[in-house]
Amino acid sequence: MKVVSFIAMILIPLVCFAAGRIQNEDVKSLTEITAAGGTAANLINDTKIYVTANGINQQLSAAITSGLVGGGGGGSLQWIEGPNAPLTTIDSTNNRVFQFQSGQGQKLYALIKVPHQYGGNQIKMYLSFYSPDTSGNVLLQTQSTLVRPNSDTFNTSTNQRTSTNTAVTLGTANTVFPVVIDLTDSTGKINGVQVAADNLIYVALTRASDTSVSDVSVPVYGAEVTTH
Repeated sequence: MKVVSFIAMILIPLVCFAAGRIQNEDVKSLTEITAAGGTAANLINDTKIYVTANGINQQLSAAITSGLVGGGGGGSLQWIEGPNAPLTTIDSTNNRVFQFQSGQGQKLYALIKVPHQYGGNQIKMYLSFYSPDTSGNVLLQTQSTLVRPNSDTFNTSTNQRTSTNTAVTLGTANTVFPVVIDLTDSTGKINGVQVAADNLIYVALTRASDTSVSDVSVPVYGAEVTTH
């Protein structure tokens, strides 16, 4: 009996540890956790994760919000210039920028492939701009179009969503301002339809109605998309 009890004392903690390991380490996505009988509650809570690399010392959720940690495009998103695209120029730092004029409705386009391991979170775009104006505001917004493989045509306009980010108030001339644009709602939906892994999202970026009168410079290669 003592031998059996001793073995049980060893096995029970091991079984519990293995169960926790399956949910927190071996299972990588919400889909896999659900298939294993778990829920979103079994995902690792990002309030317990801290980022300390590359000079960052923040809670993971705070680092993501501030744009210090990202995923997706990683600054390599490629914009397509349509018939009414903003002009491009080389600025004083020898970087190429798009110059959005006031009230012209100029647009840039991009195609985003939703990652295969996407878990249904809000999809956001991060970009930046600067303006020579010292007063007024600037509003850069997107229209997202959901394209579902085996369901939608490539030129569909059925499920679209305009981002809800607000205008940025200007101050010192040529200050670089970050912009966080919501491509989906907070639950990962476009027009009430849940975005899924391997879907496509067509994005149109424009300068909406604002009060700044000068051209707004947007770096050509400065956009990033996250699916956290």
